[in-house]
Amino acid sequence: MDQDYWDLDAILAENQILPHARLELPFCVYTALTKSDVITIQQPRAYGPRVRAALDASAPAVRLRDLVPYWYAMALRLAHLYTYLARLPHIFKLSVLLGRSSSASHALLAARAEDTGGLSVEMQEFLQGLDENEVLRTLHH
Repeated sequence: MDQDYWDLDAILAENQILPHARLELPFCVYTALTKSDVITIQQPRAYGPRVRAALDASAPAVRLRDLVPYWYAMALRLAHLYTYLARLPHIFKLSVLLGRSSSASHALLAARAEDTGGLSVEMQEFLQGLDENEVLRTLHH
């Protein structure tokens, strides 16, 4: 049996990573490494400035589920990884955006529920298949 298989120096030399290299790690590994200041986390694209700008422009038009399946839950977990003072403004901005998107979504759902009284079942199914922008256009015309 080869003795290099169990040699830690050989394992480290074979798997050496350059400083500032990007890695994709499971979230549970992030939390342990971030708390011990071994790594720093970059903000994921799903929570970046482009998504925030889109939410500011039209919150119901942004499909958060398409960006990250568990967008809200992941945002809460990421918020705990930032230092306390650094994350307060970020949490405030996210809470404002989340409030806008959830209230707009609730308003859209309420409008759908109220306006289906005179529609046939086929028309209701058709409206449910539309995206938010198309539904808003049909409700306002």
